[in-house]
Amino acid sequence: MKKKRRRRPRKNSFQARLKRNLFFVVVGAVLLIWGVVFAVSWPGFRPRQVDVVGVVRVDPQLVRHVAGIQRTDNIWLLNPWQIATRVETIPWVLSLALERSWPNRVRLLVTERRPESCLVWARGKVTIDAQQRVLEDGCQLGLSYLLPTRKTARLGSMITDPELSCLRNDVAVVSAAHFSVQTARFDRDGNLVMVLNPGVSVLFGDDSLIPQTSALLGPIFAAVKKQGHEADQIDLRAPNTPVVRYKDTLTVTPKVRGRI
Repeated sequence: MKKKRRRRPRKNSFQARLKRNLFFVVVGAVLLIWGVVFAVSWPGFRPRQVDVVGVVRVDPQLVRHVAGIQRTDNIWLLNPWQIATRVETIPWVLSLALERSWPNRVRLLVTERRPESCLVWARGKVTIDAQQRVLEDGCQLGLSYLLPTRKTARLGSMITDPELSCLRNDVAVVSAAHFSVQTARFDRDGNLVMVLNPGVSVLFGDDSLIPQTSALLGPIFAAVKKQGHEADQIDLRAPNTPVVRYKDTLTVTPKVRGRI
């Protein structure tokens, strides 16, 4: 007598399970799509208020306008990078961060640029910052870089002139020696010329020697003061024999230590 073989229970295939639960799958997909559409279009996620924080020189209304956030936008779908890129085209804006809070409030956190100096060019004077960006027309700051041959200084542009970069580096060296610079320029022969506070013109000559020549300023000013005079111009183009012109038109070569 043959033994009857027990039939093995068939494993439920994916297709079989899907067929039995097709109704629930379709309903779940419909609910998911409906939920996404509802979340995207729900008026509750539209910006109720856009606050601008951190502005002093920039008009908050200008920031809102350039940011381009519309009343019909969903705040959770805003692109922070695109908004920051647009707002950072405003000359005074260094950076922008976007903050969102539930359910529909937006904050634009602005970091403004700091004015550093003036740039005098062929057609006027502008204010620039440490990154050499033109912030505004006109300038009332104490330090000016003179580039009389420059033809453009467009508002909001970056000044990539190597001459300006060299002047800024030279001014940094002189400032580190505790002297306040009023103006800095190169003359027609390429010599570095600065006017120090209070109105003393210094002819440095070759700016590659600025670390050495700026070190002579302290001893020279001390020697001039000791003699009871006021310097009008200091010529360091020959560093080993500096020449000082006093305000009473006398010209002398002071004896100073630390010659090159």
